[in-house]
Amino acid sequence: MRQVLSTAITAMIVAALTAVSISALAQDAPTTERTVAPAAVSNINAHRVDGKHAVGFTNKRLARRNKLVATNKQGFLPSNIVKPLWGTIKNKPAPFADGQISWSELQGIPAGFADGVDAGDTTTSYIAAESPDIAAGHATTVAVTYPASQDLEISVIPQGDGLWATTMASSASNLGDEIIYRSGNTINHYLYFQNYGGSTDRLKVRITIFNDGLVAPAAAKRLVTAKVVKGRKLPQP
Repeated sequence: MRQVLSTAITAMIVAALTAVSISALAQDAPTTERTVAPAAVSNINAHRVDGKHAVGFTNKRLARRNKLVATNKQGFLPSNIVKPLWGTIKNKPAPFADGQISWSELQGIPAGFADGVDAGDTTTSYIAAESPDIAAGHATTVAVTYPASQDLEISVIPQGDGLWATTMASSASNLGDEIIYRSGNTINHYLYFQNYGGSTDRLKVRITIFNDGLVAPAAAKRLVTAKVVKGRKLPQP
């Protein structure tokens, strides 16, 4: 009887262990009914990259100090991310060693820059002249001289409320209200106006000089002269 009971208990223990093993194997066995979820780590940013923190695109130096920096949508890094260190460049040519460049150290300089003067707006420059007081009924002469190769524009501007009109260059001849003649390489240009208003007035002339040759304004102004004088002044060719 004791032997039968021992055998029965042993059988029960073996059966229980077998059931546990089968259950564990069933849980580990692959099954076509189970779907595998994406790895959780795919939604987690790395805390560090090679031991370095990372930041997004930024121009703030303190925010990105000692960190990896991302590019922008165009793939560019911040424009101020590299500091130019002229002093760290070795074996610089002598003219560049002091960090300054003068005109004398350059070769092949265009004529418009050779004088070392910044011409500013090299398209136009201006000069002006103004008449003395011209009484009502009296005339004035605008006289402009300039190189034949120079393009310019002459504007006449009343300074008061007077009424001005062109007038004959000479009442004793058939000369018109404008005389232009050339002497060598110089153009002489005369215009005549009369004050038809009821009071004394002044007439101002403004010359616009077109610097097509990239001439500095100071140089262009020296090539052009303008005067506005009383009376009809005939040119003396």
